[in-house]
Amino acid sequence: MSQEKLLSDFSGGMNALAAVDKLDLKECLLAENVRFDETGNILSAGAYSYQNSAPYQDAVGNKNVHSMYYNPSFGAVAGIGQDVFIGSTLGGLSRKLAAGNVSQQKISFASAPNRVYFDLGSVGYWTDLTNLLTVDWPPPVAGTYSSTGPNNGVLASSATATTNTATNFGFTLNTSTSLTGVGFQVIMTYTQSNVGLGTLAITSNTFQLLVGGSPVGTTTSFVNTYSGGGTGTGTSTNVVTTTATYSFGGGGANWGYPSLSAANVNAATFGLTYVTNAAVVGGTGTVQNISVQATAYQAVPPLIASVVAGPSVLNGTYSWKVTFVDSSGEESDASGDSNQIVIVNQYALLTSISTGDARTVARNIYRIGYAANTGLTLHYLVGTINDNTTTSFYDNVSDLAALTEGVILAGDVPGDYPNSRLGTSALVRFPVYHYDRVFWVNQAQKNQILWSKPLNGFAYPVVNTIDVGDSKPITRIISIFGELIIVKTDSIWRLTGTDETSFDLTQTPSAVGTDESFTVVALPDKVLFANRYGLWVFNGYTSQPLTTKLDLWFKQLDRTGVSLFGVNGFHPPEVKSLTVPLNFESVGNSEKMYFAYAEAGSLTNTTILAFDVKHGNVTKRELGTPNPLSLTIDPITGFVYVGDDQGRISLLDDWNGLGAGGGLLNFDFQHGYQDFQRGSNKRLPALEFYLNTNGQAVTPYVYFDNGIASETLASITTSSLQRVVRTLESTISRKCQNFSVRFNASLNPVNLNGTPQIQIVHVKPYFDIYTGRARTGQ
Repeated sequence: MSQEKLLSDFSGGMNALAAVDKLDLKECLLAENVRFDETGNILSAGAYSYQNSAPYQDAVGNKNVHSMYYNPSFGAVAGIGQDVFIGSTLGGLSRKLAAGNVSQQKISFASAPNRVYFDLGSVGYWTDLTNLLTVDWPPPVAGTYSSTGPNNGVLASSATATTNTATNFGFTLNTSTSLTGVGFQVIMTYTQSNVGLGTLAITSNTFQLLVGGSPVGTTTSFVNTYSGGGTGTGTSTNVVTTTATYSFGGGGANWGYPSLSAANVNAATFGLTYVTNAAVVGGTGTVQNISVQATAYQAVPPLIASVVAGPSVLNGTYSWKVTFVDSSGEESDASGDSNQIVIVNQYALLTSISTGDARTVARNIYRIGYAANTGLTLHYLVGTINDNTTTSFYDNVSDLAALTEGVILAGDVPGDYPNSRLGTSALVRFPVYHYDRVFWVNQAQKNQILWSKPLNGFAYPVVNTIDVGDSKPITRIISIFGELIIVKTDSIWRLTGTDETSFDLTQTPSAVGTDESFTVVALPDKVLFANRYGLWVFNGYTSQPLTTKLDLWFKQLDRTGVSLFGVNGFHPPEVKSLTVPLNFESVGNSEKMYFAYAEAGSLTNTTILAFDVKHGNVTKRELGTPNPLSLTIDPITGFVYVGDDQGRISLLDDWNGLGAGGGLLNFDFQHGYQDFQRGSNKRLPALEFYLNTNGQAVTPYVYFDNGIASETLASITTSSLQRVVRTLESTISRKCQNFSVRFNASLNPVNLNGTPQIQIVHVKPYFDIYTGRARTGQ
């Protein structure tokens, strides 16, 4: 008499740990583009729906969407090829920065109030979807230098081949403005009275500055620097005179004397000492230095102070500084001081005030006093220019009013630090926003983290650094549990505390870390990550395997096409390469984790593993031709998006979407091998399938005895849940010891009216028992 057995509830998902005859009845061998309902019924996964109507590409044609960030309350940022795109949605991105990422390096992102920080080629960037600029914020700086002169000096001697000096140039430079360099001109004449044509040949020159009447800096020599001459024939009655001007130094020359100042140049003892070897060649004559001229160069200050007549409360000697301010109130480092001016019941007029970059919405003006009768011994705020265009400002704020307001420039108070810059030379990656500060990993010293001032993501005091453990690199930092979790290649550390006075660094007992930076996912109560040994969960104290189902899979056990995982298979990830796994990426929330990886032997990500955190099942997502390079998750809805190498961003598992990225979606499911036991007297004549294909053709395959033989059954098409029976014709079905059933379909559309296209409730084998005898030879 025929008997039957129900096979159902595969909510355990794929299991690559156990041998084919050791699977739990709830577990399956392959689930590609499959999901499970709460009772373990098998459903087709949702579509992957294009978000952008046309492929994205960078300015030179690269279509790799290698990095993504999305939050519907803010917008989206994507690294596409060498460029950075931004927009309010993933489907509405536009290029904001071209050629900023020539190596197409993956980008990491950090959410902060009203902006996103990210790394681009190890340079810190940020965007508020209007601006896209480096985190480095240059302060108001001096402009290009201005020149004063040339001024004539007084020659002490004028003969050649002797030491000559020129001093007392009569400069009256502003001593509050830095000096950038000095240039000189030596003007010579030669007079020829003999017959023949002569030329002036300067064969060598040696120069050195005089400061305070003494030679300073380096001695500089010039050889064959000038050769010229006059025209005509010289006679005793026809004298030919030619003038030659030789210039040297300039706006950037300090002549080996870095402390050269405007006060030095103003002194009468400032000058030049030099030896010039010159002669008339081709005739007889005399050579004479007739003058030396000097030009002094000073930087244009970020603001210039002057006095304006009128009733005023100001009396004293003052200078000013200016800072840039952004829309959040963050402030740049300050400029240098303006020139000092003496005010006696007058207004101060500041002009040539620097303007900032696109993030600048205002500028703060600070004043400091120098005279004994002024109370402003530090730079106090005296006003704000609420735009980024005005270049002048009247100051008539009394010292008392400034002291009462009490806003002092950052860094002026002992123990405080100025709003120092991150700097484009600071190589940083992996930003995170933690306790109102932006933390980065210092790539120049890979085991170091650095961070900003609170509420100022553009200010980075030099003391805000911590070295973490030994020289092994930090690969990711995460803000979770009210702590900063620091992942290294072989360990995990914790930075506890809420500010610089309470920060404390300790190592956790975790014996593993990861170099796969982009696989680290922070969930509300745990951190998930992948390394070459498997998937892990860090609970705030130590790390444990996330699932044992994939142990042998990570150890490169690949039974594809042999005994399990069907034809397309469930190939292990690439673990041997030192570079390919660095592009693996994960996203997730408290319910799921998606892991994009390269299959063994591949050079780029090829597929996606989906791990159900709640139920523990493991399934697989394939996109077909596109390769999944990047993932992002909507923190509100939990929707997962994938960026591929064809310029597309797609919504994964779109339950309401119809398409599969414009093509067919492969549906593949194989349950575990069901054992008839050694020496069994059972035979397998038929299988019953309770399923709904919604008009799609689904082909069942039956594999016998761990895959040594198989049989393809007639495809099944239904329009509702129906019981369909298929008989087995293979002779091995009469004597098999175990069997496994696989379903395969190419779906388009993938969903219909918001319901999955394929639903498989159960598989029921019918078997007969041979009476009176048992099998032998087994």
